[in-house]
Amino acid sequence: MLNFLQKFLFERINMIYKDVLYGEWELPEFLKKISQTKEMARLRGITQSSIPNTMNPCGAIPSRFHHGLGVAYLATKVSEKNPQISDYAVLLRASALLHDAGNPPFSHLSEYFLKEMTGMDGESFLAEILDGGEVEKILANNGLTVSQVVKFVTGDDKPLSTVLNGSMDIDNLDNVARYAHCSGLRGVKYNGAKIASSFIFADGQWLLKNESRGEVKKWQDTRGRVYGEIYNKRYFSAAMMLHRAVELAFFAGDLTEDFFFLDDMTAVYCLAITCNPDTKSLVHRLKLWDWYDEVFSLETSEPSDEIRRYTENWKTRAPAADFLAETLGMKKGQVCFYAGKGKDKRTVDVPFISGKPAPDNPAEDKPIHRIKVYIAPECARLAGEVRKLMSQKIQTPVS
Repeated sequence: MLNFLQKFLFERINMIYKDVLYGEWELPEFLKKISQTKEMARLRGITQSSIPNTMNPCGAIPSRFHHGLGVAYLATKVSEKNPQISDYAVLLRASALLHDAGNPPFSHLSEYFLKEMTGMDGESFLAEILDGGEVEKILANNGLTVSQVVKFVTGDDKPLSTVLNGSMDIDNLDNVARYAHCSGLRGVKYNGAKIASSFIFADGQWLLKNESRGEVKKWQDTRGRVYGEIYNKRYFSAAMMLHRAVELAFFAGDLTEDFFFLDDMTAVYCLAITCNPDTKSLVHRLKLWDWYDEVFSLETSEPSDEIRRYTENWKTRAPAADFLAETLGMKKGQVCFYAGKGKDKRTVDVPFISGKPAPDNPAEDKPIHRIKVYIAPECARLAGEVRKLMSQKIQTPVS
């Protein structure tokens, strides 16, 4: 009986978490306490993807909270290998766990609108999420402030913070591996814990042990595949439908700052119940998996000035979609327009102890510029007209 009680009390006091990537690990007491707050409960309701799992055609993706636990695990590995920065170990691990807690619902998808309304992104908004809450008290009990954590998360506490917010950091090490694993991406895998354990802080900078070079190359390859997969027709159609729903709500004045404090499903309810008819219709169709068709797609690393005019300014998306809808007689909610740029593969500027650059670090790593248009299935007859109009707008012949 006594042994049972001892075992019961031990399991109640300690939090042992089983991670799909790293296996079982026991959270330190201060991370356990942070994990059991309202702020973290909210984060468990925000997917690592931009689309709630109930609307995602590419499988169930973990939450931002589970990703944060993974980054905290990698931060622990970094701390264990760097006793010379032990004074910062609690700050590093707390920042790792909390680094995405400032994300709005739908994460990066709605971050544009968060910044437009508040001037903050998903990293700096962390200060608003934590202000006056349970986490702030736990941080204070461990000698930390919210401003210290926010500074570390935003990468403004250099050089130490670059291990969490840099070209190749523990955030991206976990993010890529977790998304690849849970979305069923086959092929190249890498050992994120091994790379994390190879980070060494010396002479005021982070270095990588030479033996991690092979794993770093695998990370670069996997990251390229993951980011390429995000733009596939199935996933990106759903993502742009949700983006259009939020976009229409934002420009209609349906959203307040309170929206950005919600989790995914509460935000879905808000869009479906309180917003304009086009937004409501898009959300309803997403719930039914009634996805739109991709009718135009352009990808180039050598964009013209006219293409850049769209891809380098997210605010061109809504007017372009509205133009197509009005010109072709569609409802605003029947057309979605995306324009943006990004690097599917990322260079690594963390030097190896040998002084050599990271493997396959291209001197000219050009971003890919993308323009895509999606329309409702009942408007399929207009696909050719969309392509003609897009060819005229970007002054580029398309087939």
